[in-house]
Parts: sequence; C-alpha cells; structure tokens
Amino acid sequence: MPIFPPSVLHKRHAARCLSVLLCVLPLAAQAGAALPERTLAQREHTAWTERNGAPERVSAFAQTADGWLWLGTPRGLFRFDGKRFEQVRPAFAQRFPDTDVYALQADPGGGLWIGWRTGGVSHLRDGAVRNWNAEDGLPHGSIWGFAQDGPGLWAAGLDGLAYFDGTAWKRIGAEQGFGARKASSVFVAADGTVAVLSELGLFLRAPGAQRFTGPVGKLDARQPFLQRRNADGSAGPVFLLEERGIRIVDRLQDYEKLVHPWIARQRGPITGSMLADRYGALWYDDDQGLHRIADPARAAALPGQSHAAGAETFGSAEGLSGRIVHCIFEDGDGNIWVGTNAGIDRFRATNIVRMKGAVQRSASLAPAPPRVSWRPRTKGSGASRTTAPWPGCRAGPPMPWPPACTANCGSATLPV
Repeated sequence: MPIFPPSVLHKRHAARCLSVLLCVLPLAAQAGAALPERTLAQREHTAWTERNGAPERVSAFAQTADGWLWLGTPRGLFRFDGKRFEQVRPAFAQRFPDTDVYALQADPGGGLWIGWRTGGVSHLRDGAVRNWNAEDGLPHGSIWGFAQDGPGLWAAGLDGLAYFDGTAWKRIGAEQGFGARKASSVFVAADGTVAVLSELGLFLRAPGAQRFTGPVGKLDARQPFLQRRNADGSAGPVFLLEERGIRIVDRLQDYEKLVHPWIARQRGPITGSMLADRYGALWYDDDQGLHRIADPARAAALPGQSHAAGAETFGSAEGLSGRIVHCIFEDGDGNIWVGTNAGIDRFRATNIVRMKGAVQRSASLAPAPPRVSWRPRTKGSGASRTTAPWPGCRAGPPMPWPPACTANCGSATLPV
C-alpha cells in the first residue's frame, strides 16, 4: 500500500521532498569524505555475541590489506567480513601449532603474524602458513606482542625478545644489550627508538644503533607505550598505561617521572588496554567498561577521581557485549573495535547523528557550513532555525506540503 495516494498533488509533494534531499545529499557526501570527530554517544554501536556467531574472549585484532578483520581467541583464529565469522585453518598440509592466540600483527605484504600462548609464531598468507619456534631463533613460552619496525618485526614474550629481519628470527639477549629474562612489551617510537619493558625496567635502542642500553628505571608494564602516527608524518604524545593508571611520557628515558597529570587512575590489578585514534582521542578500559577522552593531552583526573573530566563511558548497561574488555583496535575506515569476554563491538562514525533530549514529532534540518547538522525543535520552543539557501536550491517562501514532509530550501522538517 503506497504511503501517499497516487494523485497529482501528492506526486508534486513527493517531488518537492526529493528536491530537498538532492540539496542535502551533496553536503552529506562532502561531510562523509572526512567525517568530523564523533563523541562516543554519537557513534553507531553494534555488538556481536555468541548468539550472532561471534567468538568469546577476543584478545587481539588485526586488519590485513584485503580488508579482512582478524580476531585472536583461546579457541583459535577467526576472521570477520562484517556479516559472518569464520574460524580459519590453513588450507594446506601445514597446521597451526596451537589454538590459543595471544597476539596478531598484519604485515605490509598482506600476511598476518600470529603469536601463540604455548610459544611460537606463525605467518599466514593466502591460506598457507609457516611456523617458527625456539629452534628457529624465537624465545620459549608465550608471545605477548609484536611491533613493526620498517621491514622487520619485533616479538616480545614470556621468555625474552626476538627480531625478524625478513628472512629469519634471531633471539635478542645480553650480547645485544638486552639482559632481562622476559620482554613484557615492545614498542617502536615515531623516531625509530625501540623500547622494551621488562622485569628489570626499560631497555632502549636508539635509531640506527645495534645494541640496547639500560635498564632505565624499574617499572614494568604489559601494555606497550602508545603513540599515534599520522598520515602527514607527524606523531602524537607517548602514553604509558601502568598499574597506577595512564599518563603522558615526554621522554622514554624519563618514563618513571610523573611530569604530566594522570589521565585515568587504575583501580584494580588489571591494567587494561588503550588506543589513540586518528582524531587523537584516547580509548581505554577498566572494570566499568570502555572509556574515551577527546583531548587527552589536556586531560587530568582530579585527586580521588578515576577519570579526567569529560571522559565518556560505555559499559554493559549501555549495550557493550561483555563486562570485561580485552582489546581495542581501529581499522582502516576509522571504526573502533572492542573485544570483550562475550563478543565484539564496533563503534562507527556516520553522517547521521542520533539526536538526544526531548524532541517533538518533527525536527529541522539546516546547513551549518562546513558540516550538516540536525537542529531539533525541543518541546516548548515553537520555532525552528532558518538559514540561507543551500547551493543549487532556489530561495523562496515556504510551500504547502503533506503532513509527512514539510520543507523549503532553507530548512526541512522531517518526521522522526
């Protein structure tokens, strides 16, 4: 049954509604080319759990050049195309050495590196897998994380540190200046400095150097340092997440000095995860769920407070798939993915933002260059804003419209 009777009058009304959309769509497309930063509440949230086929306890994400999203879990390796989850097994005779994935890293050539709980590293590409273990130059025990270093790759784990030069793995030890038993995490800074946290403190290797120096300090942390690298070559601040909370570090050599205020304070023994997105916002988690701070460089948690002012929170009460967050990841489109104990979540920026607050049965759409914005009529306001005509629209007085669509080129009132 059609929404409007097939009369000439309503055909004209429908055509006028369409003309308004044609005026709006170019602006929406322009906004879509480089979406403005969205708050956590403004992002479209989707959760997948076991009911949707998602694996539980996702501990690592990666995205390869072909667009696949890879998920590491205790049950094995999975990939996701936005609709279906598929457990991945090598297509040829070679098999994975374990099922419990601890770390994932996409390589520039289109393959995927996998670190295992029981030890060893695998490289998967086009269905073919190659495995390395302690006999091939890797440390024994669990592999906790990777760090890309140009064409090479670092691997940190329970029993030490190793480096892949593009051909073979090599164990890094006292001969190279690394004297710790374990490598808790490895990080490559924007200037090329390699930083490895360990039970003895921090070891550093300067750009171009062949040996590590240190240890510096005594503080250890399982989460590597974090620094956002931008497309223009610039880099953001360096963040450290340790057992007391999250803060900015000016110089890696001085990582123990409390130069900057706490961005967030840790309340429990779990240090959690963190991510700096393409807009510079900081995402992190604790036992209350997921948190986001838009401008972490200026954020400071007041004494007695767990989070800086303005921190946004999204937990199980708001629809997060699980109570415990295991990892946070940003894909090539700017979507934020969260792995929890019960599934995964996606936070996606869109051209349309959900309106909040008391709204009448209609809302006004008006241009606000350079962005398109919804301007709701709240109860009791009795008026909507009008603006200059949009490019390509003919200015003129309001025209009569059906109840379902009332608009002119300056503003549009659409049913909500």
